[in-house]
Amino acid sequence: MDSSDLQDILELREIPHYTTLQKAAHRLTNKKTLDMLMKKMLVLSIKAKILKKVVALGAIDSTGFESHYVSSYFVRRKAKGGEQYQTTTYSRFTKVGFVVDCASYLVLGGIPSW
Repeated sequence: MDSSDLQDILELREIPHYTTLQKAAHRLTNKKTLDMLMKKMLVLSIKAKILKKVVALGAIDSTGFESHYVSSYFVRRKAKGGEQYQTTTYSRFTKVGFVVDCASYLVLGGIPSW
C-alpha cells in the first residue's frame, strides 16, 4: 500500500481517490464561498488579537503561476545554451495579487487575473 505511514498518521481507514482534493477545490472555490471564508477568517483574526481592526501598514504584491511544467526561465536558459528543448514562452498565465497586513503577515485579500 502506498503511503501507509502517512495513512496511519492521518488516521485514514483508506486512501482517498487521487481526484478528491481537485473535486473539493472545484466545489469550494467559487467567489461566494471564498468571500465568506475570507470574512470569517478576518473576524476570527481580530477576535484572537492577531489582527487589529485598522491595518496600520499593508503591502501589495503579486505572483504568477506557470501553465506548464517547464518554467519560462528554463526555456530561456536552454535556448541560450544551444540545447533547444523548447522555444515557446507563455505570454498568458495565471496570476494573483495579494494584500497583506505587515504586522501579522496575514493575507487580507487576493485578486486572481491573467
